[in-house]
Amino acid sequence: MYHEQKPFDVSPYDHPDIYPGPRPASSFLFWQGKAHRMEAGKGVPVEQHSIHFTNVDHVLGSLAFQSTHVKKVEEFLGEGGLQSKVPVVAYGSNVCLAQLQYKFRLRPEEEDFMLCLKGAVTDSDIVYAPFLAPYGSLPAVIAPVEGAVCEVWLTFMDKKQLELINSTEKGYELRVHTGKKVRLDTGEVFENVYAY
Repeated sequence: MYHEQKPFDVSPYDHPDIYPGPRPASSFLFWQGKAHRMEAGKGVPVEQHSIHFTNVDHVLGSLAFQSTHVKKVEEFLGEGGLQSKVPVVAYGSNVCLAQLQYKFRLRPEEEDFMLCLKGAVTDSDIVYAPFLAPYGSLPAVIAPVEGAVCEVWLTFMDKKQLELINSTEKGYELRVHTGKKVRLDTGEVFENVYAY
């Protein structure tokens, strides 16, 4: 059983007792099966965040290895910009790199470009669910707790990616959350976000 130093290349699907799995300490872009470190200062809109890329073929990508070049998020968003993406709160294994690799391998034809931006949710906490996931882990759920502040990531995905992630979240229901409770580490707040 893994309690500490959980390996980044093992997903909760492979080893349910590591749920939620190790997660990066910072915002990142998950793309082409690996993480690409992101950075931005306070008040910088998502489109202007910098993405660091590396030539090293490892799931940790530029989170662990020196970057070879840097690009802005806006260079990848296309016509629809960030508005074409669905903001979904991730607090369990959906920011575990090995879990993301596993999920996107279920539909290899889907583009795996997914922004994962670190932030916090207020008046909520992440607690264990009262049920087991089909693969054997004890999953997390978001629960209302007045005054609490909890670490989360806000992921941005297109409609097809959302269909894929929904298909892997059978015990959950995707709902819209209002009230501006999710704030990115850069300070940006979104009116409506979705969460399981």
